[in-house]
Amino acid sequence: MLVTLRGYFEPIDGRYHWRGRIAANNELSAALSGRAAAATVTIGGRSAECALTEPDPWGRYRISGESTPPFPTSLSGRADDAPGQSEQARS
Repeated sequence: MLVTLRGYFEPIDGRYHWRGRIAANNELSAALSGRAAAATVTIGGRSAECALTEPDPWGRYRISGESTPPFPTSLSGRADDAPGQSEQARS
């Protein structure tokens, strides 16, 4: 499943906010039947809790989360992490 994500650190609340879209996917559409849902997204070895909204007219679900994202960022402090302001992954 193709997922496109981006994020930013919000200094006012001290949290990292991330969001994006999930490409149209028949299995996801069948499982959710057009409803919003809580979920866990996993990219590589990283997982994060998220919220999915109802799909748009093209069948794409919006995905959003707060705090530690499921992709590497420059805020993680690890030298092997990519400076991830925008990530795209297939899971």
